[in-house]
Amino acid sequence: MKPIRVSIILACYNAESTILNALSSIKSQTYYNVEVVVIDGKSTDSTARLLEQHESTIDTFISEEDSGIGDAWNKGLKNVTGELVLFHNADDLWHPRLIERYLSVYKANGCQSGIYYGDCYIHKDGLLIKKIVGHHDENRMRKGLGFGFVHTATMVTRDVYKQVGGFSTKLSIAIDTDFLCRCIRNDNIPFIYSGDVGVYMQTGGISDSSAKKAYQEYLEILVNYSYISKKKASFLTNLYFFYSPLRKLIKSNMIYVQLRKSKHLLLHLINFSYNIVPTFFIKNILLKVMGVAVGKNSYILRGAEFFNVGNIIIGSDSIVNRNVVFDNRGTIVIGSGVSISRGCEIHTAGHDIESPMFDYLVRGVNIEDSVVLFSKVSVMPGVTIGRNSVVMANSVVVADVPENTLVGGNPAKIIKTLNRSPLIKFKYPYWYAK
Repeated sequence: MKPIRVSIILACYNAESTILNALSSIKSQTYYNVEVVVIDGKSTDSTARLLEQHESTIDTFISEEDSGIGDAWNKGLKNVTGELVLFHNADDLWHPRLIERYLSVYKANGCQSGIYYGDCYIHKDGLLIKKIVGHHDENRMRKGLGFGFVHTATMVTRDVYKQVGGFSTKLSIAIDTDFLCRCIRNDNIPFIYSGDVGVYMQTGGISDSSAKKAYQEYLEILVNYSYISKKKASFLTNLYFFYSPLRKLIKSNMIYVQLRKSKHLLLHLINFSYNIVPTFFIKNILLKVMGVAVGKNSYILRGAEFFNVGNIIIGSDSIVNRNVVFDNRGTIVIGSGVSISRGCEIHTAGHDIESPMFDYLVRGVNIEDSVVLFSKVSVMPGVTIGRNSVVMANSVVVADVPENTLVGGNPAKIIKTLNRSPLIKFKYPYWYAK
C-alpha cells in the first residue's frame, strides 16, 4: 500500500524570531512522507534568508507580497499534492508524533474524507496557560461561542477544499471561521475528533492583538450563516464592551498562579491535618471529606502524602503502611486484602519527554485484590498489578503485572509464577506501627 502523502502549509511574514522553531517542529515529525510548502509574504526582516538556509526541509518556497492570510493560505493550497493538509503557523509548535497521531485516527476511520480536529495547548513564551479540549458542537455557535476547537489543530482531506473552496480574501482575521462554517453547512463533510494530537499555539497572534476586530468579524460571519440574529450580535457586541477591559486580566497568568498557590496551600494543610489528628475515626472523616473512599477495616498509616483530593478508592481489610506517597492526580484503585509497605510511591502523573512543552500526562493505577507491595516500591502511571501478585522491595513497576506473579527489579520483571491463595485480612489500626 502506497504511503499517505501529507502536505504542510506554513504561511509567515516577518517571523524571524520563531520561524526556525516552526521548521524544527516540522522536521522532527516521526512520519516522513510529507511535503512542506512555505508561503512568505515578502518579509522585510531576515525570515526569507533563514528559510533559504533550510531549503532541504522545504519542498516549495514562495516569497512575494500577498493581500493577507487568506491569500497566503490559498497560494499554499494551489501548491500541495498530499491527500491530507495541515496548516502550521509561524509561531506554533508541534509534538513530534502529531502527524502519526492524526493518521492513526484517519486510518481507524477508513481514511474517510473530512475535517479531523484535536486538542490544542495555549502557551505564552513556552509557559503553558491552558488546554483547549476539542469538542465540536454546532449549538455553541448559536450562542455566539466558538467551534469548540481551533483551526490550528485540524487536519483536512484535500478534497474538502475542492468541495467548499479555499479561504476568503475579503476577511482579515476570522478567515478560518468562514471556511469552517462552509464546511459545517456541507452535509458531506464530517468533523472527526482526533484527541490530543499535540498542537502548541502561541498567544499574541493577530486574533489576540486585534481581539475586538476579530470578534466583530466572527459575529458577522455567524449572522451571515444564520447562526445568530443581528439583534443577538448587537447584544454580544455590547457585552464584549464590558468584558474587554477585563480580558487581559482574565487571560493573564496572574489569576492562574494565584489559584495554583491556593491549591498547594490547601493540600499542605490537608496533609498536615491528616498526620496530626489523634484517632482513625477522625482521620477517616477527613478522608471522606477529601473524597477518598476507604473500605471497612482498611487504614492509611502516618506519614501519608496526598497530591490531590479524591481519586482514591481502597477496598476492605487493606493496609497502607507509613510514609506512602499517593500521587492521586489520577485515579488510584486499591483492592481488598492488599498490603502496601512503608515508603511506597504510587504515581499517576508524569510528563511527555518528547513534547516541546513537556506535556503533563495522567493515567490511573489499579492494584487488585490480595496484592503485596514490599517497602519502597514505585508504581508508575497507567499500571495494573494483578490479583495475588507480589512486588519485591525497591522495585519500579513500569508495566502491567499479571495475576499470581512475583516481580522485582528496576524495571520490575517477572521472577516466577506464584501458587498462592491468600486468606489473610489485614486489620492494622496501629498509628505508630513500624
